[in-house]
Amino acid sequence: MIIGIVLAMMFSSGVPFFISCMNSSQNEIQYRKQGKQETIVIDAQNYDFDIPTEQGAIDGDIGFAHVLSYVWNEREDFSDGTMIGWLDDRATELYYPIVSEGRMPKEQNEIAIEKSALQRMRVDTKLGEKITLKALICDSDEFLEEETDVTYTLVGILSDKKSNIEHFYDEAITKANKIPAAFVTKDTQIEIGGKEALVAFFNENRKEDGYLYTDIPYTNVIDTSFVYSFSSIDSYSAIANNVGTVTFLSVLLAFMSCFGIVNAFNSNLKERKKQIGMLKAVGATRKQLITIFGREAFIICLLTAPLSVALSYGAVRAYANIMGDSFIFEPDFLVLIAGVFLGIICVMLSSLIPLFNISRLSPLQAIRNIEMMRKIKNKKIKTQTSFSVERHLAKRKLLFSKGKNIAISVIIACCVIISCLSLSFLNSVLENATTYYDIDYEINDYGGVGSSNSFINDLSYQNTESPLTENKKQEVLEIPQVKDIYEEKQAKLNIVFKGEVPEYLQINEYASFTTTSSRFLTAEFSDALSASGQGNNNSDYSKMMNDNLKAYMQAAPNPDYIHTKKVAGFEKEELFNVEVTAQNPELFVFDGITKDDIIAGEINIDKLNSGEEILIYAPEKIGFSYEAIPGGGITYGLYNLAPEADVDSTADMVLRDNIKAEADSPFKVGDTLTLTLLCDDGKGNITREDKKVKIGAILGKNSSSGVFRIFTTLEGLDTFKTNFNYSVFDVELKEDCSAELDEIMQAELSSIFPGKDITSVFEFFESEKQQRKMMIISIASLVFVFLCVSISLINNSISAQIRDGKRTLGTLRAVGASEKELVSSYIIQIANIMLLGFGAGSIIYICSCRFIGLIAFGGYVPIAIWPVLLIFIILSTACYINLKLKIKTITNNSIVENIREL
Repeated sequence: MIIGIVLAMMFSSGVPFFISCMNSSQNEIQYRKQGKQETIVIDAQNYDFDIPTEQGAIDGDIGFAHVLSYVWNEREDFSDGTMIGWLDDRATELYYPIVSEGRMPKEQNEIAIEKSALQRMRVDTKLGEKITLKALICDSDEFLEEETDVTYTLVGILSDKKSNIEHFYDEAITKANKIPAAFVTKDTQIEIGGKEALVAFFNENRKEDGYLYTDIPYTNVIDTSFVYSFSSIDSYSAIANNVGTVTFLSVLLAFMSCFGIVNAFNSNLKERKKQIGMLKAVGATRKQLITIFGREAFIICLLTAPLSVALSYGAVRAYANIMGDSFIFEPDFLVLIAGVFLGIICVMLSSLIPLFNISRLSPLQAIRNIEMMRKIKNKKIKTQTSFSVERHLAKRKLLFSKGKNIAISVIIACCVIISCLSLSFLNSVLENATTYYDIDYEINDYGGVGSSNSFINDLSYQNTESPLTENKKQEVLEIPQVKDIYEEKQAKLNIVFKGEVPEYLQINEYASFTTTSSRFLTAEFSDALSASGQGNNNSDYSKMMNDNLKAYMQAAPNPDYIHTKKVAGFEKEELFNVEVTAQNPELFVFDGITKDDIIAGEINIDKLNSGEEILIYAPEKIGFSYEAIPGGGITYGLYNLAPEADVDSTADMVLRDNIKAEADSPFKVGDTLTLTLLCDDGKGNITREDKKVKIGAILGKNSSSGVFRIFTTLEGLDTFKTNFNYSVFDVELKEDCSAELDEIMQAELSSIFPGKDITSVFEFFESEKQQRKMMIISIASLVFVFLCVSISLINNSISAQIRDGKRTLGTLRAVGASEKELVSSYIIQIANIMLLGFGAGSIIYICSCRFIGLIAFGGYVPIAIWPVLLIFIILSTACYINLKLKIKTITNNSIVENIREL
């Protein structure tokens, strides 16, 4: 019983420890990335914060960064510099600078700089060495005209903060430029003639109306809580944010432990029934009995609390250490008290259940064991002249404890179901885990193909704003660790049809209903209906039945389409706009579609490069479907209906079973398509270029999507006169990426492409590894506790029978029963209980495995027999060892000791 109490208190007191660990880790990850502040205001010297502070709109004090100058390396570009300033005490607390090497400045002319800022300025100065930079002195929100040289001693390298803010938030790029990434000692004075600029850091009082949107222009405000919520996948944040799942698992573990306590107390009290009967016979009331034994449980709780709390603390501490440096576990005194209190509460509440039951026995029932006599009478056991001792004993015990045995079998069944589902899912995840990748980093910029008119390419963005240029490509290639870059371009092409657009492509237009418009005013038409009160998205979709879908889609012509045809000189022709993807043939995977996905034809690189051929993604049969989401909204999809096509998720399966429109592909290898490229120079001038190409190969055999696309090579796209900038850079390193190399590369790439989405494949896979690690730990803990509870229930039941039946065992030994026969009688009982539990659990597991997998994980969980066998072996082995030890203890005593009352 004491062991059960220790384990229950360990798991229950671990709940607040675990939640505290996850919360502190989640906060620490955010603090390290972007600081503790929620809001940053640049050019704060222009605003009066006294009024909002007095009105309570700001929570706590405001911290200020005092910005002194802008510095850069004269050998590098001016734009690669950074602001220099110092933080007051509150700003230091909120902005939370992390020193990765060295220390913060303490003396004049000392400086600490963020790592990405050092890399951006191409400064290779080591700690303790002097660094000389060009500087412009601040004059409030401007600069003094005269350039000066400034010299500092580099004493510290800081983890990135400013680059994180600007990197994950496009609108914050220009704002974040005014945040210092280099810091000097506190109270450093600005050069004579200059005037400090201020950057304010604070938290808003969410209970008050926000003043920022009325008194301070949004262009000067950075909402860092918004920045963090939209940051890219982190190796730890996805795990630490999953507090709800962790809490559920913790509570479930505590609940199962409490169930074990009920069983342990119940067995212990049944052994003391005669003691309880004697107390009641001399006048003890139910309340007194509950108080007596309740105090006993409470004293045991107090005595075992230090050990239990220490075990739970150690388990959570070990978990945090396993998960990495970003996991922080520093419970305060209140969390410690909460852990102890919760453990005691769980034990006391669990102990009350058997206490209430046993206290209702009459003294006569408790002393004479009338309950057993009634069971013998009710079961009507027939007399046998000859019988197997072990089978006869097992049968009697199973009959007398039928209700309790069924309850244990139910728990075993639950253990089998939950454990096997968890292990099967884990096995599926581990089998499908990707361990190899072709590239290391991906930089995306899809702004160049985005336009309100989906038929025309906007070249104004190409010429002025696109960051993925040939020059930027060369900058990346100059990074020493980079081996090569594989590029991708995207453009909008139009297929010209002299007659009606094929039904196959019309269905592609249906699928664009909620996104970009095609030839018809789809999303805009729906929004107009909603605004005028005539309907909403759900009601609009409800009109789109199979028989009138086409008529409904074509009810509202698209003005952009009509205008495009007119200015481009098309009259009777129809245009179908399609996205073309052009890739480097050295990484010719075509957006994840491999050669195994070819339906017909072959990939001829030479003909693609010459512009003679293209590839099309056109599955043999496609279907469009949609479903209303409860509470509002629509989920929809365009699917490959070919038998070989993969099904990605449960949602896809539901939609694929409710197809609203479908069509077979009209395309064949060798067919000639007329393409037209329309471009707008930003001044309203539209150019047109027509071209005829042949279909070299048709893709889409296995992929689940039904969206029509065109693929070619970079050289193939360049056969059009328009030179498009790159939309994707895939970066390959010379060596395998590591954590240190990844940090260097992300800083380098962020300095070259500020504010752009840079995907680190290494970080992505590290995140997956961490999540798999947590999954393994969580599932192992869950299975372990279920196994412990199941073993505890079986062993407590059998152990109670052995202790309660010492006289019976002694009598049997006196008449010649061997140790083997005694052990066999209990093995038969255990086998019956386990077979019932495993049989029911296995059947439910097998029948519901796929259904539960779909609900819980959005996909099929394969049925596996090995978890059932593994759990059976563990339970059987543990119970057999315990049984042998108990019987060995009995047989080590003399028969007289077994028979006489102790």
